[in-house]
Amino acid sequence: MRWLGVYPQAPMSGGIDSPVFAFGRQLFELSTMKSVGYVLIETEEDPILSALSNASIGPGSSVVIRDSAGNAIVRTRPEASGAGTETATEALPADWPGTLKKGEVAVRDRKDALLTAARIGTADWTVVGVTPKRDLKLELKQTQRFLLTVVILLVVAATALATLVSRSFSSPFKRLIQQMKQVELGNFQGRVRVHSYQELNVLVGSFNRMVQQMDNLIEREKLLSISEKNAQLQALQSQVNPHFLFNTLDMIYWMLDERENDRLGRLILALSRIFRYSSDWEEASRAPLRLELEQLRHYLTIIETRLGGRVNTKIEVEDRWLGAQVPKMILQPIVENAVKYGLEPLSREGTLRIRSAETEDALVIVVEDNGVGMDEETLLRVRQSLEEAAAVAPGRQEDPAGRRGIGLANVHRRIALMYGEGFGLRIESERERGTKIWASFPKPAEEGGSAMNILVVDDEEVIRSGIERTISRGFPEHRVLLAGNPEEAVEALRTKRVDLVLTDVLMPGMTGLELMAFSRRMQPQVKWVVISAHSEFAYAQEAVRLGARDYMLKPIGKESLVGLIEELGREIAEESERNKEADLMKRNLRFLREGVFARWASGLDLGGIDVAPFTESHPYFNLLMVRLDSDADTKLEHFIVENVLTELMDSAGKGFVASIDAHSLLGLVTLREEAGLGLLIDKLRTHLKRYLKTPFQVLHSGRVDDLTAVPGEVRRMRSASAAQVYDHYASGGEKAIEVAVQYIHAHFGAEINLEKVASVVYLNPVYFSQLFKQKTGTGFKEYVTNLRISRAMELLGGSELKIGDIAERVGYPDVRHFSQVFRKKAGCTPSEYRQEVRGGVAAEAGDAELE
Repeated sequence: MRWLGVYPQAPMSGGIDSPVFAFGRQLFELSTMKSVGYVLIETEEDPILSALSNASIGPGSSVVIRDSAGNAIVRTRPEASGAGTETATEALPADWPGTLKKGEVAVRDRKDALLTAARIGTADWTVVGVTPKRDLKLELKQTQRFLLTVVILLVVAATALATLVSRSFSSPFKRLIQQMKQVELGNFQGRVRVHSYQELNVLVGSFNRMVQQMDNLIEREKLLSISEKNAQLQALQSQVNPHFLFNTLDMIYWMLDERENDRLGRLILALSRIFRYSSDWEEASRAPLRLELEQLRHYLTIIETRLGGRVNTKIEVEDRWLGAQVPKMILQPIVENAVKYGLEPLSREGTLRIRSAETEDALVIVVEDNGVGMDEETLLRVRQSLEEAAAVAPGRQEDPAGRRGIGLANVHRRIALMYGEGFGLRIESERERGTKIWASFPKPAEEGGSAMNILVVDDEEVIRSGIERTISRGFPEHRVLLAGNPEEAVEALRTKRVDLVLTDVLMPGMTGLELMAFSRRMQPQVKWVVISAHSEFAYAQEAVRLGARDYMLKPIGKESLVGLIEELGREIAEESERNKEADLMKRNLRFLREGVFARWASGLDLGGIDVAPFTESHPYFNLLMVRLDSDADTKLEHFIVENVLTELMDSAGKGFVASIDAHSLLGLVTLREEAGLGLLIDKLRTHLKRYLKTPFQVLHSGRVDDLTAVPGEVRRMRSASAAQVYDHYASGGEKAIEVAVQYIHAHFGAEINLEKVASVVYLNPVYFSQLFKQKTGTGFKEYVTNLRISRAMELLGGSELKIGDIAERVGYPDVRHFSQVFRKKAGCTPSEYRQEVRGGVAAEAGDAELE
């Protein structure tokens, strides 16, 4: 084959005016192999150039085919194409790339272009490619741009994903932190609500339960304190000058002894002991059951004598419960109700029985009589009053005879607040058959023993039953609780007191170690023992870290189990004793501090006691002294002053109150910066004028920085007392009622109720209600209603206001309710009343529609 070259026009075919490739081949005669001529072939340029363009590296590349002599046979670009390519092609060395082997590729990198060459195997031709450097850089830039775009997209996607994931974690934590800050400020009402990962949901749920329990405990403690103070105040107010009373009773007793009247003497002794017990609330609000029964026997002595032997009493309380601590003054109100309403109306001899019983969790004192009993309506009303006692503010209870005292509702409320809703009073009665009242309390440990509640947690029933059987045989005083899975164990720990937990490790749903970690918040005092068939060190290490008392491997055997229970029983008993001593010290610390401070302030010898630790939280302070002008016993007045002064000091700073003599109380207070001493003194005088019927003085010191200056300051205030006039308050509750009436007249158009007005004059709502009716002759609600209707009548007759507007002005947002109340009081509707006072003028159409 011989290449003839590229012609702008076909050399052989006429009329073809386009470039063609021409090549030919010599023809031979087959038999003689002599040349007989030539075959010439012409073909179009485009298919050849298209095939060559496949060898181009870039858009500006040029491909040239050279023959063995170095002459260009064909090229992809005309000779007059781009300058750079043309220059590079023309500048190719004629002898480059020289002789190439088959399959070999030659490359030369020049400043302006990249040269490549390869040999064509079927002909002695060389294919040379010329690619300008700018084309190579363009490819590189496009690659870089593509990679940069991909990187940017990946960074944006990663950032968005990270933000989404972080928010899903951080948002619940932020809400949890915000609510924690609210809890720190004293707000226990809020709850966190999130829907996130399982772990966060568990954390938030635990936090919400913790806050709710704290809120419930604080509310219970608050209500319990109020209930106890009311009971204490009621008991004190029921006494008329106890000092005088006791002296008089003592005198009567010895006069009766002189006349050898032992029967009346016993009554006088019983009466004096009842008064003394009911008025002595200084040490605690609880008492051993034996003291309650002793008080009850004194009361029954009087009752049996007064009723002439018509009441036969039986007290059947087991000795093992006599040391149990119960709320003070709980049995006498129950027995008093049984005698007064059940046995006194009888025309025959009645029987009153007081006995003890026990349930699984409670000690129960049963008071039953065979008296007249109650009908269903009365029984329902009494039960309802007990239920309402747990929901309303505590106060004095009043029986049908109008006697004030500590009633059944107060007793039930105090028990429920102290021990929970599962305890309190329960009443059963039947007409002409008698009444039975159960008073239940948490069952204490028996005296002289160390009874424990032991919880056994194992998913194997055989193992649970075996452990229970062994403990019950060896230690019948202990109670064994069983749980077949962690969920049952959590419920037992939540609802029952548990001293010791014996738990397996691997159980369905939750491991024993997870149960331990989760439940220690409920009862942190519980002893934990892990009993497992797994001897891995990691389990034992985690158990010890969580505070497990022991880690024992199965099978433990009866001897080991008995020894374990004996050892832990001793430990728990010792810890219980230490805790009792610690609680006693905590309860008595305040009295100890106040007693030491009172002796120090009075200038008495402390016997070497260092007084500084008792006031170490008060680096600076002010002293407030309240002196009472009374020759009578001032126990009730002391109680009032101490409570008022303590409450005011707590609101203005921190401090405590000590009684330094029979007529003087001394308060030590460290004020906050924003609270002024003058404001505190003004409030103290205002409150004492409302509460006290005894003249009093309020004296104070300046700022004291040195504790040693206290005795001198007290002497100075006592000296100043001689020249200061006492504040008198002789009008009793009249001043409080006068202030209350003024407040009602100023605010009757707004929302107003008994509790709100009572708080304005600082009186108990129940006491305020009784005092208000006594002073005004009208009940509180009726007084407010009469005032509102009276004002409404004035507006109906002297204004053009619509009835709806008048109703709102006098405190009735609901106009229909206003119309009903008005009709009940005035005997006609507001529209009829307006027509009447205006001489028959028709009421406004809008008013008629409203009615």
